[in-house]
Amino acid sequence: MDSAKVVDFPNRRGGNEPSKGIKPDRIPEDNRALKLIVGFGAVVCVTGGVFLLALRSHNFQAPPEHSQTGTFSTQRGKHRCEKLPDSSDVCLNTGTTVRYVFTGSARHLEVVTGEAAFNVRHDVRPFEVLSNNMLIRDVSTQFDVYRQGDSTLLTILEGSVKVLARSGNQTRSESSDTEPESVWKSAPEFHRLQQVEFDESSGTLYVRSPLTEQGLSQFMAWQRGEVDLTNKPLWEVLRELSRYQPTDSTFVLQDKEMRQMRLGGRLESTHMGDFLVWLEREHGIRHAVTGGSNGKTVITLSRRRAGKSN
Repeated sequence: MDSAKVVDFPNRRGGNEPSKGIKPDRIPEDNRALKLIVGFGAVVCVTGGVFLLALRSHNFQAPPEHSQTGTFSTQRGKHRCEKLPDSSDVCLNTGTTVRYVFTGSARHLEVVTGEAAFNVRHDVRPFEVLSNNMLIRDVSTQFDVYRQGDSTLLTILEGSVKVLARSGNQTRSESSDTEPESVWKSAPEFHRLQQVEFDESSGTLYVRSPLTEQGLSQFMAWQRGEVDLTNKPLWEVLRELSRYQPTDSTFVLQDKEMRQMRLGGRLESTHMGDFLVWLEREHGIRHAVTGGSNGKTVITLSRRRAGKSN
């Protein structure tokens, strides 16, 4: 029987310290972060299979009952907000695609690529979002789903959600005669400021340390068209800005200490060129832009040494 494991994991965004790991059979009562081993087995296969089939079978065609389907997407460097058929809101970050199928009994969505934030309108129909093999059900909430290759990062902005996660070797074709509601009753629930990441390759659900209010504001700065640099190392800022550029870039930092150099302030522009100019003006870090053999842009950063002329 396959299962999804839940463990603590260091933050990759937001700058919070990871909480201490615990053994699966010892869960301290005073620990506010939920840490548990979630064994879904074949029942979860059923739930995941039903949802995946609803979204992906027959090239994403509508189910037999009356339904509303659609797709929202953004190009790299753009973000937008849209109304869903139930008047819920979805905001798409750079390079994002979201598909949906709404019927008289359910609201199914999928984050195909990128990052999307959902503000869910109350409805008797369940509201479920799929990203890879991570399935999220709204309880009463706003949440952000960031799909990155083989992992998905879930951040709860308000309220709470429940999560089901399937390991990669579970099939989608198993029997579907089990009521999904019986599975959701025992699914783990997460609350405001919590972050959970599902690693597809290992089938592991990692619970991070909760964000602070400042950390949450920094994490969602993209909705304001900004990049918040507060206490972020240079390598992380470069990675974040790369998401908004029309072409991929490779970075070469000639000074190893620059990689961990902490910055501050907020960028009102996500344009890489503006940032590189600011970096040289404020921190004396020069840049050279060249073309790489693989078609990527190569940006080399070097620190201006004291006593050196321009």
